[in-house]
Amino acid sequence: MKTVRFFSIMMLCGLGASAATPVENTTLVAKVGIAPSFNGIINLNALSDNYSYQHEIFFVKTDQPTATFSRKLAATTQIINVNGCALLTNAGDQVKLEIFPLYRNGNLVPGKFRLACNGKDGNRQVLPYKIDSLYGRAAAEHFTTIKEADEFISTTSVQVAQLIAAAKVTRTDNLEALKAFEQYRQLLVKIDVANANKIPDMKIWGDWCLKGYDLSASGLTAIGDENLGLQVQNLWCMGRKMQDSMLTDQQLLVDVLMTCKTDRIKEKAALAWMVREGMQKAYTPDLKFVYEVTQGVLKTMTPGKRAIDSVYNAYKQLEPGQPAFDFSLKNDKGDLVRLSDFKGKIVIIDVWAMWCHGCVAALPIFKQIGDSYKDKKDIVFLTIAWEEPGTANAAVLKKFSIDHHIDGENNLFLSSDRSDPQAKQFIQRYALNAITRWIAIDDKGNILEGNLGYPVPGLESEFARRIANCYKARN
Repeated sequence: MKTVRFFSIMMLCGLGASAATPVENTTLVAKVGIAPSFNGIINLNALSDNYSYQHEIFFVKTDQPTATFSRKLAATTQIINVNGCALLTNAGDQVKLEIFPLYRNGNLVPGKFRLACNGKDGNRQVLPYKIDSLYGRAAAEHFTTIKEADEFISTTSVQVAQLIAAAKVTRTDNLEALKAFEQYRQLLVKIDVANANKIPDMKIWGDWCLKGYDLSASGLTAIGDENLGLQVQNLWCMGRKMQDSMLTDQQLLVDVLMTCKTDRIKEKAALAWMVREGMQKAYTPDLKFVYEVTQGVLKTMTPGKRAIDSVYNAYKQLEPGQPAFDFSLKNDKGDLVRLSDFKGKIVIIDVWAMWCHGCVAALPIFKQIGDSYKDKKDIVFLTIAWEEPGTANAAVLKKFSIDHHIDGENNLFLSSDRSDPQAKQFIQRYALNAITRWIAIDDKGNILEGNLGYPVPGLESEFARRIANCYKARN
Protein backbone atom coordinates (compact mmCIF):
# COMPACT_ATOMS: atom_id res chain seq x y z
CA MET A 1 0.00 0.00 0.00
CA LYS A 2 1.39 3.39 -0.99
CA THR A 3 0.92 6.00 1.73
CA VAL A 4 0.11 9.55 0.70
CA ARG A 5 -0.15 12.65 2.89
CA PHE A 6 -3.79 13.56 3.52
CA PHE A 7 -3.68 16.18 6.19
CA SER A 8 -1.05 17.72 8.45
CA ILE A 9 -0.77 15.99 11.78
CA MET A 10 -0.47 18.76 14.35
CA MET A 11 2.31 18.49 16.91
CA LEU A 12 1.15 17.02 20.17
CA CYS A 13 0.67 19.09 23.26
CA GLY A 14 -0.02 18.79 26.97
CA LEU A 15 0.60 20.72 30.15
CA GLY A 16 4.13 20.74 31.55
CA ALA A 17 4.79 20.52 35.28
CA SER A 18 7.26 22.44 37.39
CA ALA A 19 7.39 22.83 41.13
CA ALA A 20 8.95 26.28 40.78
CA THR A 21 7.10 29.24 39.31
CA PRO A 22 8.55 29.92 35.85
CA VAL A 23 10.26 33.30 35.89
CA GLU A 24 12.17 33.39 32.64
CA ASN A 25 13.07 31.24 29.69
CA THR A 26 15.99 28.86 29.76
CA THR A 27 18.97 29.88 27.66
CA LEU A 28 20.90 27.18 25.83
CA VAL A 29 24.29 28.00 24.35
CA ALA A 30 26.18 25.12 22.78
CA LYS A 31 29.73 24.72 21.55
CA VAL A 32 29.91 22.00 18.91
CA GLY A 33 33.03 20.08 18.01
CA ILE A 34 33.41 19.29 14.32
CA ALA A 35 34.53 15.82 13.20
CA PRO A 36 35.58 15.08 9.58
CA SER A 37 32.33 13.21 8.86
CA PHE A 38 30.00 15.52 10.82
CA ASN A 39 27.23 16.89 8.60
CA GLY A 40 26.69 20.00 10.69
CA ILE A 41 23.12 19.11 11.70
CA ILE A 42 22.02 19.64 15.31
CA ASN A 43 18.63 18.22 16.36
CA LEU A 44 16.95 19.81 19.37
CA ASN A 45 13.86 18.25 20.97
CA ALA A 46 12.20 20.23 23.74
CA LEU A 47 8.92 21.70 24.96
CA SER A 48 7.72 24.93 23.43
CA ASP A 49 6.36 27.90 25.36
CA ASN A 50 2.85 26.39 25.19
CA TYR A 51 4.33 23.05 26.34
CA SER A 52 3.80 21.24 23.07
CA TYR A 53 6.60 19.10 21.72
CA GLN A 54 8.88 20.90 19.31
CA HIS A 55 11.68 19.68 17.10
CA GLU A 56 14.20 22.12 15.65
CA ILE A 57 17.14 21.55 13.35
CA PHE A 58 20.22 23.78 13.43
CA PHE A 59 22.84 23.83 10.69
CA VAL A 60 26.32 24.77 11.88
CA LYS A 61 29.33 25.46 9.72
CA THR A 62 31.76 22.58 9.42
CA ASP A 63 34.77 24.46 8.04
CA GLN A 64 36.10 25.27 11.52
CA PRO A 65 37.13 23.01 14.47
CA THR A 66 34.13 24.21 16.52
CA ALA A 67 30.82 25.99 15.99
CA THR A 68 28.17 27.44 18.28
CA PHE A 69 24.40 27.78 18.36
CA SER A 70 21.97 29.13 20.92
CA ARG A 71 18.29 28.86 21.72
CA LYS A 72 15.74 30.09 24.23
CA LEU A 73 13.83 27.22 25.84
CA ALA A 74 10.46 27.18 27.57
CA ALA A 75 10.41 28.27 31.21
CA THR A 76 9.67 24.88 32.74
CA THR A 77 11.40 21.82 34.14
CA GLN A 78 12.04 19.46 31.27
CA ILE A 79 14.35 16.81 29.87
CA ILE A 80 15.49 18.05 26.48
CA ASN A 81 17.44 16.13 23.86
CA VAL A 82 20.32 17.49 21.76
CA ASN A 83 21.56 15.06 19.09
CA GLY A 84 20.58 12.08 21.20
CA CYS A 85 21.96 13.50 24.47
CA ALA A 86 19.44 14.15 27.26
CA LEU A 87 19.65 17.15 29.61
CA LEU A 88 17.57 18.29 32.61
CA THR A 89 16.80 22.01 32.54
CA ASN A 90 14.79 24.32 34.80
CA ALA A 91 13.19 27.70 34.17
CA GLY A 92 15.84 30.39 34.11
CA ASP A 93 18.74 27.99 33.57
CA GLN A 94 21.83 29.15 31.70
CA VAL A 95 22.87 25.96 29.91
CA LYS A 96 26.47 26.10 28.71
CA LEU A 97 26.75 22.95 26.67
CA GLU A 98 29.74 21.39 24.94
CA ILE A 99 28.89 18.62 22.50
CA PHE A 100 31.50 16.67 20.55
CA PRO A 101 31.51 13.58 18.32
CA LEU A 102 32.11 10.37 20.25
CA TYR A 103 35.26 8.31 19.70
CA ARG A 104 35.90 4.78 20.97
CA ASN A 105 39.38 3.27 20.78
CA GLY A 106 40.36 6.12 18.49
CA ASN A 107 37.49 5.44 16.07
CA LEU A 108 34.61 7.81 15.44
CA VAL A 109 31.21 6.37 16.45
CA PRO A 110 28.81 7.57 13.69
CA GLY A 111 25.84 9.56 14.95
CA LYS A 112 26.97 9.46 18.62
CA PHE A 113 28.06 12.41 20.73
CA ARG A 114 29.50 13.16 24.15
CA LEU A 115 28.66 16.25 26.11
CA ALA A 116 29.52 18.32 29.14
CA CYS A 117 27.68 21.16 30.87
CA ASN A 118 29.63 23.97 32.45
CA GLY A 119 28.33 26.49 34.95
CA LYS A 120 26.81 26.27 38.42
CA ASP A 121 23.98 23.93 37.35
CA GLY A 122 26.02 21.79 34.97
CA ASN A 123 26.16 18.72 37.24
CA ARG A 124 22.37 18.62 37.48
CA GLN A 125 21.76 19.40 33.81
CA VAL A 126 23.94 16.51 32.60
CA LEU A 127 22.36 13.86 34.86
CA PRO A 128 19.98 12.31 32.26
CA TYR A 129 22.91 11.97 29.84
CA LYS A 130 24.92 10.17 32.53
CA ILE A 131 21.96 7.94 33.44
CA ASP A 132 21.57 7.07 29.77
CA SER A 133 25.27 6.22 29.51
CA LEU A 134 25.28 4.04 32.64
CA TYR A 135 22.29 1.95 31.58
CA GLY A 136 23.54 1.87 28.00
CA ARG A 137 26.33 -0.46 29.13
CA ALA A 138 23.73 -3.26 29.32
CA ALA A 139 23.84 -3.58 25.52
CA ALA A 140 27.29 -5.18 25.76
CA GLU A 141 26.46 -7.51 28.67
CA HIS A 142 24.17 -10.03 26.89
CA PHE A 143 22.23 -10.98 30.02
CA THR A 144 20.51 -14.38 29.83
CA THR A 145 18.75 -14.46 33.20
CA ILE A 146 16.53 -12.17 35.22
CA LYS A 147 18.99 -12.39 38.12
CA GLU A 148 21.89 -11.10 36.00
CA ALA A 149 19.86 -8.17 34.72
CA ASP A 150 18.49 -7.34 38.16
CA GLU A 151 22.00 -7.25 39.61
CA PHE A 152 23.10 -4.86 36.86
CA ILE A 153 20.06 -2.62 37.39
CA SER A 154 20.55 -2.62 41.18
CA THR A 155 24.24 -1.71 40.91
CA THR A 156 23.56 0.98 38.31
CA SER A 157 20.71 2.44 40.37
CA VAL A 158 23.13 2.95 43.29
CA GLN A 159 25.54 4.75 40.97
CA VAL A 160 22.72 7.01 39.74
CA ALA A 161 21.71 7.84 43.29
CA GLN A 162 25.30 8.81 44.05
CA LEU A 163 25.40 11.09 41.00
CA ILE A 164 22.15 12.79 42.03
CA ALA A 165 23.43 13.29 45.56
CA ALA A 166 26.74 14.69 44.29
CA ALA A 167 24.84 17.14 42.08
CA LYS A 168 22.88 18.27 45.18
CA VAL A 169 19.51 17.87 43.49
CA THR A 170 16.72 18.40 46.02
CA ARG A 171 13.82 19.92 44.09
CA THR A 172 10.87 17.55 43.96
CA ASP A 173 10.10 18.13 40.27
CA ASN A 174 13.73 17.46 39.35
CA LEU A 175 13.84 14.25 41.37
CA GLU A 176 10.55 13.07 39.86
CA ALA A 177 11.80 13.79 36.33
CA LEU A 178 15.05 11.90 36.95
CA LYS A 179 13.19 8.97 38.52
CA ALA A 180 10.84 8.72 35.53
CA PHE A 181 13.78 8.90 33.12
CA GLU A 182 15.73 6.22 35.03
CA GLN A 183 12.67 3.94 35.15
CA TYR A 184 12.37 4.30 31.39
CA ARG A 185 16.02 3.25 30.96
CA GLN A 186 15.54 0.31 33.31
CA LEU A 187 12.46 -0.78 31.36
CA LEU A 188 14.39 -0.53 28.09
CA VAL A 189 17.09 -2.82 29.52
CA LYS A 190 14.47 -5.34 30.67
CA ILE A 191 12.56 -5.37 27.39
CA ASP A 192 15.80 -5.92 25.45
CA VAL A 193 16.76 -8.83 27.74
CA ALA A 194 13.28 -10.36 27.48
CA ASN A 195 13.26 -10.13 23.67
CA ALA A 196 16.71 -11.73 23.47
CA ASN A 197 15.79 -14.64 25.75
CA LYS A 198 12.28 -15.63 24.76
CA ILE A 199 10.75 -18.58 26.60
CA PRO A 200 7.36 -20.29 26.17
CA ASP A 201 5.87 -18.47 29.17
CA MET A 202 6.44 -14.84 28.22
CA LYS A 203 4.17 -13.73 31.09
CA ILE A 204 7.11 -14.29 33.46
CA TRP A 205 9.17 -11.81 31.46
CA GLY A 206 6.28 -9.36 31.18
CA ASP A 207 5.64 -9.36 34.93
CA TRP A 208 9.35 -8.81 35.54
CA CYS A 209 9.63 -6.02 32.98
CA LEU A 210 6.78 -4.00 34.46
CA LYS A 211 7.57 -4.71 38.12
CA GLY A 212 8.11 -1.33 39.77
CA TYR A 213 7.46 0.62 36.58
CA ASP A 214 5.00 3.50 36.95
CA LEU A 215 3.39 4.76 33.75
CA SER A 216 1.36 7.20 35.84
CA ALA A 217 4.49 8.90 37.22
CA SER A 218 4.19 12.69 37.35
CA GLY A 219 7.83 12.99 36.26
CA LEU A 220 6.88 11.87 32.75
CA THR A 221 5.39 15.34 32.18
CA ALA A 222 8.97 16.66 32.08
CA ILE A 223 9.85 14.68 28.96
CA GLY A 224 10.44 17.21 26.22
CA ASP A 225 11.36 14.74 23.48
CA GLU A 226 8.35 13.50 21.50
CA ASN A 227 10.16 10.35 20.36
CA LEU A 228 11.09 9.49 23.94
CA GLY A 229 7.49 10.00 25.07
CA LEU A 230 6.33 7.64 22.34
CA GLN A 231 8.97 5.06 23.28
CA VAL A 232 7.93 5.16 26.95
CA GLN A 233 4.39 4.07 26.18
CA ASN A 234 5.52 1.63 23.48
CA LEU A 235 7.84 -0.17 25.93
CA TRP A 236 5.07 -0.34 28.51
CA CYS A 237 2.72 -1.81 25.90
CA MET A 238 5.36 -4.40 24.98
CA GLY A 239 5.53 -5.47 28.61
CA ARG A 240 1.73 -5.70 28.80
CA LYS A 241 1.70 -7.76 25.61
CA MET A 242 4.16 -10.20 27.19
CA GLN A 243 1.85 -10.47 30.19
CA ASP A 244 -1.18 -11.14 27.98
CA SER A 245 -0.60 -11.98 24.31
CA MET A 246 -4.34 -11.69 23.60
CA LEU A 247 -4.40 -7.94 24.19
CA THR A 248 -5.20 -5.96 21.04
CA ASP A 249 -3.59 -2.66 20.08
CA GLN A 250 -6.89 -0.97 20.92
CA GLN A 251 -6.99 -2.49 24.41
CA LEU A 252 -3.38 -1.50 25.02
CA LEU A 253 -4.12 2.06 23.93
CA VAL A 254 -7.10 2.28 26.28
CA ASP A 255 -4.84 1.01 29.08
CA VAL A 256 -2.37 3.81 28.29
CA LEU A 257 -5.14 6.41 28.21
CA MET A 258 -6.52 5.28 31.57
CA THR A 259 -3.14 4.77 33.29
CA CYS A 260 -0.80 7.51 32.08
CA LYS A 261 -1.20 10.97 33.60
CA THR A 262 0.80 12.86 30.98
CA ASP A 263 -1.49 14.34 28.33
CA ARG A 264 1.23 14.70 25.70
CA ILE A 265 2.04 10.99 25.81
CA LYS A 266 -1.65 10.02 25.75
CA GLU A 267 -2.39 12.39 22.88
CA LYS A 268 0.51 11.08 20.82
CA ALA A 269 -0.49 7.44 21.41
CA ALA A 270 -4.15 8.04 20.62
CA LEU A 271 -3.43 10.08 17.50
CA ALA A 272 -1.01 7.48 16.11
CA TRP A 273 -3.51 4.65 16.69
CA MET A 274 -6.44 6.58 15.19
CA VAL A 275 -4.49 7.55 12.07
CA ARG A 276 -3.45 3.91 11.58
CA GLU A 277 -6.95 2.57 12.22
CA GLY A 278 -8.53 5.07 9.84
CA MET A 279 -5.92 4.49 7.16
CA GLN A 280 -6.46 0.73 7.24
CA LYS A 281 -10.22 0.53 7.84
CA ALA A 282 -11.75 4.04 7.58
CA TYR A 283 -14.52 4.46 10.16
CA THR A 284 -15.00 1.57 12.60
CA PRO A 285 -16.77 0.98 15.93
CA ASP A 286 -13.29 0.68 17.48
CA LEU A 287 -12.38 4.15 16.20
CA LYS A 288 -15.56 5.55 17.72
CA PHE A 289 -14.92 3.80 21.04
CA VAL A 290 -11.34 5.05 21.34
CA TYR A 291 -12.42 8.57 20.46
CA GLU A 292 -15.08 8.49 23.16
CA VAL A 293 -12.43 7.37 25.66
CA THR A 294 -10.22 10.33 24.69
CA GLN A 295 -13.16 12.64 25.30
CA GLY A 296 -13.20 11.58 28.93
CA VAL A 297 -9.47 11.52 29.72
CA LEU A 298 -7.88 14.32 27.65
CA LYS A 299 -8.05 18.05 28.16
CA THR A 300 -9.94 19.95 25.49
CA MET A 301 -8.57 22.69 23.25
CA THR A 302 -4.95 21.55 23.26
CA PRO A 303 -3.24 21.22 19.86
CA GLY A 304 -2.99 17.44 20.37
CA LYS A 305 -6.67 17.08 21.23
CA ARG A 306 -7.66 19.23 18.26
CA ALA A 307 -5.57 16.95 16.01
CA ILE A 308 -7.41 13.91 17.41
CA ASP A 309 -10.76 15.63 16.81
CA SER A 310 -9.71 16.45 13.24
CA VAL A 311 -8.73 12.85 12.47
CA TYR A 312 -11.92 11.47 13.97
CA ASN A 313 -14.18 13.92 12.11
CA ALA A 314 -12.38 13.17 8.84
CA TYR A 315 -13.09 9.45 9.13
CA LYS A 316 -16.58 9.90 10.58
CA GLN A 317 -17.62 11.07 7.11
CA LEU A 318 -17.08 7.44 6.08
CA GLU A 319 -19.33 5.96 8.74
CA PRO A 320 -21.74 3.48 7.11
CA GLY A 321 -25.01 5.24 6.40
CA GLN A 322 -23.46 8.70 5.98
CA PRO A 323 -24.17 10.42 2.64
CA ALA A 324 -21.27 9.83 0.25
CA PHE A 325 -19.70 12.89 -1.33
CA ASP A 326 -21.24 13.41 -4.78
CA PHE A 327 -18.06 13.81 -6.80
CA SER A 328 -17.97 14.94 -10.40
CA LEU A 329 -15.02 13.59 -12.43
CA LYS A 330 -14.20 13.14 -16.09
CA ASN A 331 -13.84 9.67 -17.59
CA ASP A 332 -11.22 8.76 -20.16
CA LYS A 333 -13.67 9.74 -22.91
CA GLY A 334 -13.81 13.29 -21.53
CA ASP A 335 -17.38 12.97 -20.26
CA LEU A 336 -18.33 14.24 -16.78
CA VAL A 337 -19.44 11.46 -14.46
CA ARG A 338 -21.19 12.11 -11.14
CA LEU A 339 -21.73 9.69 -8.31
CA SER A 340 -25.39 10.69 -8.32
CA ASP A 341 -25.65 9.29 -11.85
CA PHE A 342 -25.69 5.84 -10.25
CA LYS A 343 -28.49 6.31 -7.73
CA GLY A 344 -30.31 3.01 -7.37
CA LYS A 345 -27.10 1.03 -7.86
CA ILE A 346 -24.42 -0.30 -5.58
CA VAL A 347 -21.17 1.50 -6.51
CA ILE A 348 -17.79 -0.16 -5.99
CA ILE A 349 -14.85 2.23 -6.44
CA ASP A 350 -11.16 1.44 -6.83
CA VAL A 351 -8.91 4.49 -6.36
CA TRP A 352 -5.52 3.67 -7.87
CA ALA A 353 -2.50 5.17 -9.65
CA MET A 354 0.00 4.03 -12.25
CA TRP A 355 2.91 4.67 -9.85
CA CYS A 356 1.38 2.44 -7.15
CA HIS A 357 2.58 -1.15 -7.70
CA GLY A 358 -0.02 -2.61 -5.32
CA CYS A 359 -2.77 -0.72 -7.13
CA VAL A 360 -1.70 -2.01 -10.52
CA ALA A 361 -1.39 -5.57 -9.19
CA ALA A 362 -4.99 -5.36 -7.93
CA LEU A 363 -6.49 -4.10 -11.21
CA PRO A 364 -6.97 -7.59 -12.69
CA ILE A 365 -8.82 -8.61 -9.51
CA PHE A 366 -11.05 -5.56 -9.80
CA LYS A 367 -11.73 -6.40 -13.44
CA GLN A 368 -12.42 -10.06 -12.65
CA ILE A 369 -14.87 -9.28 -9.85
CA GLY A 370 -16.52 -6.57 -11.94
CA ASP A 371 -16.98 -8.96 -14.87
CA SER A 372 -18.72 -11.45 -12.57
CA TYR A 373 -21.49 -8.85 -12.11
CA LYS A 374 -21.71 -7.76 -15.76
CA ASP A 375 -25.26 -9.10 -16.12
CA LYS A 376 -26.45 -7.22 -13.02
CA LYS A 377 -28.11 -3.85 -13.64
CA ASP A 378 -27.99 -2.66 -10.02
CA ILE A 379 -24.24 -2.57 -9.40
CA VAL A 380 -21.45 -0.64 -11.10
CA PHE A 381 -17.67 -0.74 -10.78
CA LEU A 382 -15.66 2.49 -11.14
CA THR A 383 -11.91 2.96 -11.40
CA ILE A 384 -10.54 6.35 -10.36
CA ALA A 385 -6.93 7.05 -11.37
CA TRP A 386 -5.22 9.53 -9.05
CA GLU A 387 -2.67 11.08 -11.39
CA GLU A 388 -0.81 14.23 -12.31
CA PRO A 389 -2.85 16.45 -14.63
CA GLY A 390 -1.64 17.31 -18.12
CA THR A 391 -2.11 16.26 -21.72
CA ALA A 392 1.04 14.12 -21.85
CA ASN A 393 0.18 12.17 -18.72
CA ALA A 394 -3.42 11.79 -19.90
CA ALA A 395 -2.19 10.03 -23.05
CA VAL A 396 0.00 7.69 -20.99
CA LEU A 397 -2.91 6.95 -18.63
CA LYS A 398 -5.22 6.27 -21.56
CA LYS A 399 -2.84 3.69 -23.04
CA PHE A 400 -2.17 2.20 -19.59
CA SER A 401 -5.92 1.80 -19.00
CA ILE A 402 -6.42 0.11 -22.36
CA ASP A 403 -3.51 -2.25 -21.73
CA HIS A 404 -5.05 -3.23 -18.38
CA HIS A 405 -8.58 -3.56 -19.78
CA ILE A 406 -10.21 -0.93 -17.56
CA ASP A 407 -10.75 1.82 -20.13
CA GLY A 408 -14.19 3.17 -20.88
CA GLU A 409 -16.92 5.35 -19.48
CA ASN A 410 -16.42 4.06 -15.90
CA ASN A 411 -12.68 4.77 -15.84
CA LEU A 412 -12.39 8.18 -14.13
CA PHE A 413 -9.58 10.65 -13.49
CA LEU A 414 -8.80 12.41 -10.19
CA SER A 415 -6.19 15.15 -10.34
CA SER A 416 -3.36 14.97 -7.80
CA ASP A 417 -3.10 18.77 -7.98
CA ARG A 418 -4.23 19.88 -4.50
CA SER A 419 -5.24 23.28 -5.87
CA ASP A 420 -7.94 21.60 -7.97
CA PRO A 421 -11.19 22.24 -6.02
CA GLN A 422 -12.79 18.92 -7.01
CA ALA A 423 -9.66 16.96 -6.16
CA LYS A 424 -9.33 18.75 -2.83
CA GLN A 425 -12.94 17.98 -1.95
CA PHE A 426 -12.63 14.32 -2.94
CA ILE A 427 -9.45 13.87 -0.87
CA GLN A 428 -11.01 15.52 2.16
CA ARG A 429 -14.46 13.94 1.97
CA TYR A 430 -13.13 10.42 1.40
CA ALA A 431 -10.17 10.88 3.78
CA LEU A 432 -7.91 9.71 0.98
CA ASN A 433 -4.59 9.00 2.65
CA ALA A 434 -3.53 5.73 1.03
CA ILE A 435 -4.15 3.80 -2.14
CA THR A 436 -5.28 1.42 -3.40
CA ARG A 437 -8.59 2.36 -1.74
CA TRP A 438 -11.73 0.37 -2.44
CA ILE A 439 -14.97 2.11 -1.43
CA ALA A 440 -18.53 0.76 -1.44
CA ILE A 441 -21.58 3.05 -1.75
CA ASP A 442 -25.17 1.84 -1.44
CA ASP A 443 -28.03 2.37 -3.85
CA LYS A 444 -29.18 5.47 -1.95
CA GLY A 445 -25.83 7.18 -2.28
CA ASN A 446 -24.71 6.44 1.29
CA ILE A 447 -21.44 4.95 2.52
CA LEU A 448 -21.46 1.16 2.82
CA GLU A 449 -17.74 0.70 3.45
CA GLY A 450 -15.25 3.58 3.46
CA ASN A 451 -12.37 1.14 3.02
CA LEU A 452 -13.02 -2.39 1.83
CA GLY A 453 -9.41 -3.33 2.42
CA TYR A 454 -6.98 -4.75 -0.08
CA PRO A 455 -7.34 -7.89 -2.23
CA VAL A 456 -4.38 -9.96 -1.06
CA PRO A 457 -3.04 -12.23 -3.84
CA GLY A 458 -4.19 -15.79 -3.22
CA LEU A 459 -7.13 -14.62 -1.11
CA GLU A 460 -9.17 -13.08 -3.92
CA SER A 461 -12.21 -15.21 -3.01
CA GLU A 462 -12.39 -13.65 0.46
CA PHE A 463 -12.31 -10.18 -1.03
CA ALA A 464 -14.97 -11.18 -3.57
CA ARG A 465 -17.17 -12.20 -0.63
CA ARG A 466 -16.88 -8.68 0.79
CA ILE A 467 -18.17 -7.30 -2.49
CA ALA A 468 -20.95 -9.88 -2.48
CA ASN A 469 -21.98 -8.78 1.02
CA CYS A 470 -22.12 -5.18 -0.22
CA TYR A 471 -24.30 -6.26 -3.12
CA LYS A 472 -26.66 -8.09 -0.77
CA ALA A 473 -27.09 -4.88 1.23
CA ARG A 474 -28.98 -3.20 -1.63
CA ASN A 475 -32.62 -2.27 -1.01
